[in-house]
Amino acid sequence: MLRGCQKKVIHLKDTKSKMFDEAYFIVREQATTKENVPLRSMVKEANRILAENEMRGRHPLRAKRWFWGMMILSFFSGILFWWLCYALFFM
Repeated sequence: MLRGCQKKVIHLKDTKSKMFDEAYFIVREQATTKENVPLRSMVKEANRILAENEMRGRHPLRAKRWFWGMMILSFFSGILFWWLCYALFFM
């Protein structure tokens, strides 16, 4: 348990994110005392961080389909290459 410790926290309730319902950001002491950054800028930065860290990329099922599609394509390309080499050098 901490005694005598005070932290400034930004709490975002409705993040409009697919992953997060709520977000808590602990603000640096320098931002509130020395730099005197306005609250609006802090909330804007917190929303930017949330948007930047959204899950990007392919859906896992699509990634598996793409992987197996490439494996099958590679397999048949190898068979075709072997057949062409065989036809050129041994016939």
